Amino acid sequence: MRNANIELLRIVSMVLIVLFHFSVHGTWPEGGPLASDTAVEMLSFGGKLGVNCFVLITGYFMVHGHLKVQSLLRVMLQTWFYSFAILAISAIAQPDLVTPERLREAVTPITSGEYWFITCYLALMVASPFLNVLYRNLGDSGRRSLMVIGFVVLSAIPTITTYNPIGSDLVWFFYLYLMGGWLRDRPLWKRRGNADRVPNVGVTTVSQAD
Repeated sequence: MRNANIELLRIVSMVLIVLFHFSVHGTWPEGGPLASDTAVEMLSFGGKLGVNCFVLITGYFMVHGHLKVQSLLRVMLQTWFYSFAILAISAIAQPDLVTPERLREAVTPITSGEYWFITCYLALMVASPFLNVLYRNLGDSGRRSLMVIGFVVLSAIPTITTYNPIGSDLVWFFYLYLMGGWLRDRPLWKRRGNADRVPNVGVTTVSQAD
């Protein structure tokens, strides 16, 4: 059964990502509160938030699951299809845009990093079985320590000092994936110390997420 809250979060995330891409590639007024720079800065945060939510949701559902090869192949085939479709449209509408470099990127959209999110996401999926083993073996205290250390190294330090000791989107995806599983295993009522007052809610929520 689907979790309505997760589905709502997924929809909101998609809207934020679409708005961000439109702010970059769309037409915006040159002046006023929606001037291009202002709009892009505002929506850039929303786009990044949407991407992070997608990876968190992936970890929420997959950290106790298993990788389906057919799902991985489906994403790869869809990426190639749209890459070739865009290349074909460009070749018809504006042939001078089809350079040897663009052709190479269209043929190898995943390994070339043409679509950075797809590249990182597929790498995350391939690594997910190993991340799941790591997650299970860490235990509760180890997971909590990993969340704290990861937050400090990957988020707090780069934000405060602008120095990013790792600077890898894939490593950040690994962290968010594990955080998604950690949040699933630490329901809100337990974090608030209300487990005794609502003993059956946890079972219902987890079963809805499956």
